[in-house]
Amino acid sequence: MMREILNRALYYLSVPKCIVCGEILDYGQNALCESCLTEYNEHKGRNCSRCAKLLHECTCSNFYLESKRIKKLIKVYRYMPMRTDTPSNRLIFSLKHDNRRDTFAFLSHELAASISSALDTKGREEQFLITNIPRRPAAKRRDGYDHAKELAKRVASLLNIKYLSLLSSKAESAQREMKGEQRRKNAKFVYKRKAQEVSLKGLTVIIVDDVVTTGSSLASAADLLRGLGTRRIIGAAVSIAYKDSCIKPIRYI
Repeated sequence: MMREILNRALYYLSVPKCIVCGEILDYGQNALCESCLTEYNEHKGRNCSRCAKLLHECTCSNFYLESKRIKKLIKVYRYMPMRTDTPSNRLIFSLKHDNRRDTFAFLSHELAASISSALDTKGREEQFLITNIPRRPAAKRRDGYDHAKELAKRVASLLNIKYLSLLSSKAESAQREMKGEQRRKNAKFVYKRKAQEVSLKGLTVIIVDDVVTTGSSLASAADLLRGLGTRRIIGAAVSIAYKDSCIKPIRYI
């Protein structure tokens, strides 16, 4: 009861607006108005070209991540860098830079639903652990928070799975400024002190991120976490930005 009163008070004090069109949101709406939510759901309803399932229901990885023993990548939708005006892309921007409570609420529920559907964690929560790709220190200082960490903590709470922040970033530049091999060299992480004190033996670790572009950050983090005894590692991101339309080529003999 008290939480409901507090939530209503926060709503009337803040008067939240849709992150895309600026329309005032009704109480209970998160981040998107009804019209923009409809557009978002239409975009979300696209299929994976490898397995033909809806993207938010598939676990297809990309070929680079598969080579790094990350066989499953859970995602919600495709990020389109040339369409900054779409609700799906605006959600990513808001996640990174706005620190809006309703954006985190919306996307954490979306990602948690995809994870739950893909892995059926209910009743097996103790077999999993959630962590995240850490944000660069410079980006945290600029925006005042680590969006992937906050997202991962919320997802873990929704799924009743333990969350631990295990890694720190040593990347020198933003990944979006680089391509290919540059991304792989720039994706540097180190253990946090408490990571040395925990054992992940036998656990499936879910690494949460906002967008997977090539998979360099995810692969680099996974390499470190395997040293803590993980059984397997699964990626989970709000969005993917790589092209998944390239089916492995037929090899003619």
